[in-house]
Order: sequence, then structure tokens, then C-alpha cells
Amino acid sequence: MADTKKRNPKPIIKHILPKAPAADCYVAVPDDKPIAGADWKPDGKFKASMVFDDETPLADLRKAVIELAKEEFGSNFDEETFQFPWRNYESDAKRERFRDKTVVTAKTTIKPKVVDTKRQPVPEKIKVFGGDVIRMAVTLYPYSKTEKVKEGKKMVDETFYGCSLRLEQVMLVEKNGGSGEVDWGDEEDGYVAPEGDDTAGGDSASSDSDF
Repeated sequence: MADTKKRNPKPIIKHILPKAPAADCYVAVPDDKPIAGADWKPDGKFKASMVFDDETPLADLRKAVIELAKEEFGSNFDEETFQFPWRNYESDAKRERFRDKTVVTAKTTIKPKVVDTKRQPVPEKIKVFGGDVIRMAVTLYPYSKTEKVKEGKKMVDETFYGCSLRLEQVMLVEKNGGSGEVDWGDEEDGYVAPEGDDTAGGDSASSDSDF
């Protein structure tokens, strides 16, 4: 278990990830409720993952992370032990659906904007689901953490270095997952919502989009 984890409090580098299928999306609401059969624990954050066939599309991200890590950690940076902000699932029984894939996850405590390919806000009723093709605008944050590890017969402190991604915005490129629309059949008499602007995040993304 980690004893300490230190992250630079200021945004360092913004980066745009290439398009890929999404997975484990919590963009409209935070991940704060356990889901039956889930292989992760809720952490109360907005998040999204992108699934790549391999690391090839992440070459630019790797380069940015390495440059940042060298600047931040100097001689403490070791590419072999550094914790990059993606994971390769070569053999993981708990996440068989990601076998032979590379998964990048970004998180945030603030609801991210969702925009379409024209950089316009996506209506709230259109949700981002696993299987949809997305891009993500992220901010890179270097961190260090100290953990107790066993060395011989005693426990010693060991410091690990890595980089995490803060989710800034999501671009919905292709809608392949749940559409957010349901065919209810004939209309019912009852409540009718007032007309109004129904956009993701409640404001326009056209003037300050990260994309």
C-alpha cells in the first residue's frame, strides 16, 4: 500500500490522444457506485478509457511523457521502471476483454466537456458508452509515490515514479455503443419538460475547446 503520493499541483502538458474505442466510461456521472461484476472499485471520479491494439498510436504521448519525466525527475527517471499512463493486458484473467490490448485511462474530479467532431457540445441525452469511438484531451501530471516493500526479512521504503492523465475533454467521433434513445411506443399523457438548451457541461465548447 502506498504511503505517500506526490503530484505536481500545476498542469504541465496538454495532449490530444488519437481516436480509439472507449471502455469503462463515466463521463456524464462519476464512478461512485459499485456495479455488479465490475473488476474495479469506484473512486468517485469522472473517467474514460481508450483501447488500442498496441502502443504504436501512443508514440507521441510516450515522447511527451518521457520529456516531462526527465525534466521533472532528472537522474531518478528510469524508463524501465517508470509507470506510464497506460497498461498492456497481455495476460490478466480479470480483464480478459483487454487481452493483447493497450488501455489508456484518464480521470478528473470535474465533469468533462463532451464535443462532437465539429467541436460543438454534445446534448446531455447522448451518452458516451463503451464501444463508441472517442478522442481525449488530457493533461499530463508527473508523480512520485513511496511504498513499503519487502527486502529480505525487513520492510523498506521504495520510491516509484510515474505519470497520470487528467481528463479535460472528450470528443465523440463515432456512436457505436448505447445511443441514449429509447423507443417508448405511443405517447403518454403526463409531464412534459420545458424547452431549453440541453448541452453537455451546460456551456459552449466552441470557443475554448481543447481539440
